[in-house]
Amino acid sequence: MTSVIARDGAPALRTHPIAVLYTVTAFAGAALLFLVEPMAARMLLPSYGGAASVWATCTLFFQVVLLLGYVFVHLTSRLGPRGQPLTLAPLLLLPLLVLPLALPSDATPESSPVFWLLRTLLVMIGLPFAVLTTTGPVLQRWYSWLDVPRARDPYFLYAASNVGSFVGLLAYPFAVEPHLSLGDQRTLWSWAFLGFLVLVATCGVVAFQGHRTDAPVEHSERPAVRRMLTWLALAFLPSSLMLGVTTHLTTDVAPVPLLWVVPLAIYLATFVIAFAGAGRRRPGTAAAVAVVLVIATRALTAGERVLPLPLTVLTHLAMLGVVAYVAHALLAADRPAADHLTLFFVVVSVGGALGGLFNGLLAPLVFDRVIEYALVLAGVPLLWLALGATRWIALTMTAVLAVGAFVSLPQGEVLARSRTFYGSYVVVQTPDLVEMRHGTTVHGFQSRNPGERTEPTSYYARNGPLGDVFDTVGTNLVDITAVGLGTGTVAAYGLPGQTIRFIEIDPEVVRIANDRRYFTFLADSAAAVETTTGDGRLRVAELAPATTDLLVLDAFSSDAIPVHLLTAEAFAEYATRIRPGGSIAVHISNLYFDLAPVIAGAAERLGWHAAIGKGGSKPLGVRSAWIALSPAGGLADTLVAKSSWTTLTGTAEQAWSDDHASLLAVLR
Repeated sequence: MTSVIARDGAPALRTHPIAVLYTVTAFAGAALLFLVEPMAARMLLPSYGGAASVWATCTLFFQVVLLLGYVFVHLTSRLGPRGQPLTLAPLLLLPLLVLPLALPSDATPESSPVFWLLRTLLVMIGLPFAVLTTTGPVLQRWYSWLDVPRARDPYFLYAASNVGSFVGLLAYPFAVEPHLSLGDQRTLWSWAFLGFLVLVATCGVVAFQGHRTDAPVEHSERPAVRRMLTWLALAFLPSSLMLGVTTHLTTDVAPVPLLWVVPLAIYLATFVIAFAGAGRRRPGTAAAVAVVLVIATRALTAGERVLPLPLTVLTHLAMLGVVAYVAHALLAADRPAADHLTLFFVVVSVGGALGGLFNGLLAPLVFDRVIEYALVLAGVPLLWLALGATRWIALTMTAVLAVGAFVSLPQGEVLARSRTFYGSYVVVQTPDLVEMRHGTTVHGFQSRNPGERTEPTSYYARNGPLGDVFDTVGTNLVDITAVGLGTGTVAAYGLPGQTIRFIEIDPEVVRIANDRRYFTFLADSAAAVETTTGDGRLRVAELAPATTDLLVLDAFSSDAIPVHLLTAEAFAEYATRIRPGGSIAVHISNLYFDLAPVIAGAAERLGWHAAIGKGGSKPLGVRSAWIALSPAGGLADTLVAKSSWTTLTGTAEQAWSDDHASLLAVLR
């Protein structure tokens, strides 16, 4: 019989074959889970577009299925070491019905996009995703029934699953997507899932045959409601904070590509550290450091526009790491006995889901700006209460930080604020101009000088590349389609008898651009102006063939590149909507991505010519880069012959496709 010391010791745990089997299985399940989420979202892009509501709906689906999986494991745990494995065995076979993963033939929505998207996700990955979500808690419960090291405290498997999540999270954008087509991804993932099923089945057989029959059944006291509410709050805080840090850094500090990966990786890493050991030490010193970092973070927010970028980013990430570790360490220290393990994970998953719902769904409806991050920061001093600190000190600090969340420094006269699922917008007036901002991104501005009110500005100024386009073909155009509205600046080029059709994904941007108190580009245009909302690619596809003379694509200035708008298939669709002699103009100004090779490759596949132009200067313009695409002898060739534009060449292999596209390949 194994001794107690060997049973609970780390060396025995690392070498015991059953412990290794369960650890590998927990790791593999979590890794596959975090690989299939971005892969499924990528598969949906051509049918549903890149709307923020698509991502929000996907996230909601994942969270709900995860919670249901935890609840299922909790309920079936009552069946015991023989009944639960037998119950799960046939369910493990159901995902075989949908392998290899594939987009349903009727995936394109016909009515409510949300309903069709949820239905598509359910049909496409619902069964394998449901199986994967049960992996963590069910393996820990099975392990607790065995006569093996740390059977009475199997939470090390939770750490192993979070390591798997960490690896899967980083593997997709950095290793999988850049090198494998979607078809290869689906095939390899399906084979890996089959291997995972074999591992789970093996674990089930071990639990069924090797459970302790001579040990008394342990029944500890059910956790009190107050204790479970504490678990809920401790899970909510880091979940919401992780999302808040991500939003703040990518919109208000610097829209750096793939920066969203870092906060999530830190969040998962703190889970690993907190639950890896067998101890129950409370993080008193770390809690004090967390509060200090929160105060420093709030102080830095006032000067983020002038402080060094690395200092700002690292301070926010360090604060997230320490706070998340404190919350997760408190959870680990208060974890219940193994017979209440599944209840513990149900409560923790509810807390995490509430954090996502608060930031992703509730906050955009309640607040007109992004303040949920600052509000959640105000809750950090309350961690001291879990450590026995004086209540009035924690509550006073929380109150001060909560009030400070609503205080912002002046940035000109704020004319309007609004918030949607797509972003937070502010219209600001200075002595010289009125501009619309989304975080650090300026969507456009208009001069307040009466003599310049109708002049195009910013990336669209007459002394820039788009001015060259309209100088060359402007008088020959009858129909113009622009994907991306901003303040409606392109409408300033409109002439009598022309139609300019704007496609904008966010209805709030349309409302702001049409409000003459702020901007008058649309109202003052000599052309007939139309606006429609929706995903650019889907809306262009709805146009009749040979509808427009010029298609202006302008949706690529931030870190969130809508990849599906730039694939070879997308450009092939655009070309069918262009009239003979027409052309496409693509705005590619971007600090982080060089999109020129991608578009040159798409032009090569079309058999069209491409040219690139750079320019623009103050006071009304800013430097920008545009690419013109047209059949031979069209706009692209004319611009090269008559202006400073240069021919852009590429190979068909450089083009993105709906099946394969990698942002890492075009990072500057």
